Formats: sequence, C-alpha cells, structure tokens
Amino acid sequence: MPKREVYLEIIEGPYKGQRFDFSDHHTFTIGRGSDCTVCLKKDTALSRRHLLFVIDGVKVRIRDLGSLNGTSVNGQPVYNSRGKDSASAPPPEWIGNGDYITIGSTKMVVHIHATVDDVEWAG
Repeated sequence: MPKREVYLEIIEGPYKGQRFDFSDHHTFTIGRGSDCTVCLKKDTALSRRHLLFVIDGVKVRIRDLGSLNGTSVNGQPVYNSRGKDSASAPPPEWIGNGDYITIGSTKMVVHIHATVDDVEWAG
C-alpha cells in the first residue's frame, strides 16, 4: 500500500530553514493564529487562518482560506482576495513534489515522497 511522507521546507521569510513533517492522511492549517497547525506569527503578511493543506492518500492539495494577501503556487496566483470575502475563495489547488507555495512573506517548497510496501503483481 503506498504511503506518503510530506514535508514543507521554508526557504524564505521569518521562518527560513524550518521544516514541518507530515505523513499519510492529514489536514492542517497554516497562518498567524495560535489555533493553526503551523503557526507563523512573525509573518505579519499572513492571515490568521491563511491556508488549508490536505494530504489524502496519493493526492495533496491546498486551499486559500480567503486570505487578504492571497496564495501563489510556482509564482502563479491561485487566490488574491484583497478585499473579497472568504465565500469567494477558489477551489482546492493540486500540488506536487517540488512545487513552491508563497503566502505572505513566506515561501516554502513541498517535498512529497511515496513508498510502496507490499506490491502484488497480477500476471
């Protein structure tokens, strides 16, 4: 059965050099709020609850939670609200290994490693 090990490596911003590890199925939030799974209080350009990150088996996706300053993946904006309400947030964005996510002044790279334990070959 395939397993995923996912980690976020922060490469720019106040938390440069930090790494956050996750595996298999996991849902977490990133933002300045103390209720977020990944709390980045020093990045004042982040919303309190900025981004939802979902690891679901072989799929990994993010969703901007209606942030004021938006989110980009590989330099392309996926959400730039600037005054819009959170109800107008876009659908989830699928991401892959090596993708860069920018939120506020924080830039992170996503690392996804899949392992296969017991593979049965039909033949």
